Amino acid sequence: MGPLEIVNTEPIGKNQVPGLIIVPRGRQAEASHAAAVTPKLISLLEDYYGTPYPYQKLDQVVVPLTTSWGAMENAGLIAYGDFLLAPREEDTALRQRRRAGIMLHEMSHQWFGDLVTTAWWDDIWLNEAFASWLSLKLLNEAHPDWKLRPEEVSNTGTMRTDSLASARKIRQPIEAPGDIANAFDGITYDKGSQVIGMFENYVNPEVFQHAIRLYLSRHAWGNATAADLLAALDTVAGPGAGAAFTTFLNQGGFPLLRVKLNCDTTPPALEVSQERFLPLGSAAKVGPLWQVPICVEWADASGGHSQCAMQSKAHDTIPLHASGGCPAWVFANQNAAGYYAVAYDPRLFESLISQGIDKLTLAERVSILRDMQLTFSSGRSDTRTAFAGAREFSRDSDRIVVGQTEALVSSVNELVPPELRLNYAHFVETLYGARARELGWRPKAGESEDTRQLRLELVGFVAVSGQDRPLQEDAAKLAHTWLQDRHSLDPDMVEPVLEVAAYNGDRPWFDALVASAKGTKVKRERDWIIGALGSFRDPAIERSALELLWNGDIDARELIPVLFSPWKETRDIVWDFVRENFDRLNSKLPGARGIPFGSRLPLTAARYCDESHRQQVASFFQSRIASLSGGKRNLDNVLERISLCSVRADVVRPGLVAFLAEQ
Repeated sequence: MGPLEIVNTEPIGKNQVPGLIIVPRGRQAEASHAAAVTPKLISLLEDYYGTPYPYQKLDQVVVPLTTSWGAMENAGLIAYGDFLLAPREEDTALRQRRRAGIMLHEMSHQWFGDLVTTAWWDDIWLNEAFASWLSLKLLNEAHPDWKLRPEEVSNTGTMRTDSLASARKIRQPIEAPGDIANAFDGITYDKGSQVIGMFENYVNPEVFQHAIRLYLSRHAWGNATAADLLAALDTVAGPGAGAAFTTFLNQGGFPLLRVKLNCDTTPPALEVSQERFLPLGSAAKVGPLWQVPICVEWADASGGHSQCAMQSKAHDTIPLHASGGCPAWVFANQNAAGYYAVAYDPRLFESLISQGIDKLTLAERVSILRDMQLTFSSGRSDTRTAFAGAREFSRDSDRIVVGQTEALVSSVNELVPPELRLNYAHFVETLYGARARELGWRPKAGESEDTRQLRLELVGFVAVSGQDRPLQEDAAKLAHTWLQDRHSLDPDMVEPVLEVAAYNGDRPWFDALVASAKGTKVKRERDWIIGALGSFRDPAIERSALELLWNGDIDARELIPVLFSPWKETRDIVWDFVRENFDRLNSKLPGARGIPFGSRLPLTAARYCDESHRQQVASFFQSRIASLSGGKRNLDNVLERISLCSVRADVVRPGLVAFLAEQ
């Protein structure tokens, strides 16, 4: 490979080993941030692990176009995609944060994954979940202003996936190559990370760190299993923690805890019941109970208090040991560390919101909204209640809270009937329009990083879902200017601006984007442009975007996102294209980790929400899926999502229609 150039970092770690960053020729200057932070990140890891970086060098190599991976933690040589590099004038704070997170994740593997290697693929979570958890933990402690922990709590995607009957376990048996590829998903990375964080919070961070160091010292330069890690945890924290951990490792899903305060006892007690969180219409079987490390906090006449308990029964009682009588409020997820959802008794929830909300951390407040989203997205709460919460929290000063309300409001977008589309847009405008227009598409001098990120969160959403014509027109002007002058727009805003411009774009604009993609050599710019090619709502244009896969002028690997169109208007075009060209797509496009690309193609139909399409998808793949390693799980997942969406639509739509009719 080549031609290449080499950038030297400062000596790395306690042993001062050499570090290189290997880049395509002419791009040395773009590695300045990566080179500067490398020694700092290794130092964070050495301090946590209590042992020096284990290898004699650390090389980091940039691979301009990767295939189905973003980075890989080879011992002493980490490979990254093009994102490791950026010209200094385009390297925004947000890009640097994301880069540092990925680098720290890969570097943590040098201990967890390389120094100690999993015995088999079923314990790949020992690598990926741990690296995800530790990289977020260390960066959050080093940079609390980045709000990484609240951002993690705000993400409901993994828990929604985990609520499905077809969801994987964290520690899933690996019996075929397709099982390996499927193991690199949100369950392994994100659920695994959150479960680790829950048990760290329960046993105490210092105790947990001691257990990690013991595990590494016992198994350095060898292989290990989940049992080895949990044995180290039991050695340090005492018997029982490991067994409780396995209830989250070895079964899918997560618990819903229903909590009620009882002040008729001495001391007052929290009555807790647990069940599996299931969406409305789910056919999932109810499995064993979890051993849930539940940590609560409350306030009474004597002040604030907290305590933890292991909840392992269907119904249990947690005495609240304090001297101040009946609590004024109770919060059942201290530090937002629990990988569970909480449903409060109505009176308890009212007191928490009215008296306790300002006593909670940002992450804890965010977890309340997360539980509201989960309940609504599962079809178990009504539109009016959910949107009342969204309206209340949409005025919050914090971008993460506002972003969560946006996620709640946008979750019904595809259920809105055409005749009420303007009413829905008006509701979006009422909540966010004024703030979005004030933010605009261009950053302002002196504004905070939070404001910059709120702009990313809000402006494109209002432009499209709020049908805000001024924002749409501004995006079109800015997009056309950017094609001529790549320095005319803030790098963080290029992608949303191009996508909104494509939303109402015509054929000449599409042709201009295609010509620009062909002539652009900078990878990140090609990614932005190609992302916009899949964002046109015109069905004929969408068909043209898909046909680009065959003409060879743009690398087909880069065009894969076009197969996953975001708009309802073009969904049928994509689905028809997949059915017409299934064999060609499967043979032309690259697979991931040894499985064929065709195993991913059921996911192109995942946004359907009706029984007729579910049957169509099932029928099309029935004769094809057996030959696609790993494909059956993807198909089962998609079919279940469509079925559950159909049930939810039947339940939610009447209330949604009534609510929107009033707007």
